[in-house]
Amino acid sequence: MKMILGLSALLLLTVGCNKIEGTLNLTEAVKLKSTKGVVRIIKPQSYSADIKLKSKKSITLRLENDYDEKYEFKIPSNKPIPNNGDFAFSANEVGQPVDLTGSVKTSVTRSDTVTGWESCQYQDWQTVCNSGPDGRPICTTVPVTRTGQQFVRYYIETIEKDVLMTIKAQGSDVSSGDFVGDIAYSNKVYTEQWGCR
Repeated sequence: MKMILGLSALLLLTVGCNKIEGTLNLTEAVKLKSTKGVVRIIKPQSYSADIKLKSKKSITLRLENDYDEKYEFKIPSNKPIPNNGDFAFSANEVGQPVDLTGSVKTSVTRSDTVTGWESCQYQDWQTVCNSGPDGRPICTTVPVTRTGQQFVRYYIETIEKDVLMTIKAQGSDVSSGDFVGDIAYSNKVYTEQWGCR
């Protein structure tokens, strides 16, 4: 069997599909424009909320309130959100009538290496014959998917991320509220895979 070696690259820690759940605690009313273009005055209270981070593109905030709307904050491509560290964006940069500041803390741990066999699928060919009009067989070769086994080595990478995001009125040093949230998820990272047979 042919051995395939390949170390998987580390997953970008700010993948947009990862939803960070938490709480938005507002101490002052905040005006925000939803992704549908509707301007809302969000009253001060605590909301269950979640955000999606796209490091060089946007932060999308969703509130679990009467409207259940989403609010997008644009991120300048030259000022990406760090995996570990602080960030600060002005109202003009995010496209909302508020300034944003915050911090991200990310930790990555990995398990011991696991070695063993896993089921897999591979493409093969199969000859299929049918009777022709004159009774003689007509045979064709068609692709088929088969189930096999492959030898693997891998480890489990666990990523934990904590996010604090502070909303301030444009140009103000006083906080109008904070979003606090976290996420944890794991990836299987293969360091060796033999051919599937």
